[in-house]
Amino acid sequence: MTNLPSRPQLYENRDALETDDLRGYAEQLGLDVDYFTQELEQGTFTDRVQEDILSGARSGVNGTPTFFINGERYDQQWDADILRTALEDAMSE
Repeated sequence: MTNLPSRPQLYENRDALETDDLRGYAEQLGLDVDYFTQELEQGTFTDRVQEDILSGARSGVNGTPTFFINGERYDQQWDADILRTALEDAMSE
């Protein structure tokens, strides 16, 4: 099983997620590209991805990033200062 680290390539290149693109990202990360491609073509993680999508949808997630604070979806601005204030306010409750 390949453990693909969370990397900004996937978010920064949302319009470039074809097989060749993914192979390129795997190579950039120093992964075994042949093994990565084999797992991709076999759909090794398809069920897991679908479970994550459904779980997110049930939780009200319709994009990234989505933040939850104390189990509640946070729909306000999420720049660092505003989000920090919301977290601090939640911790003081």
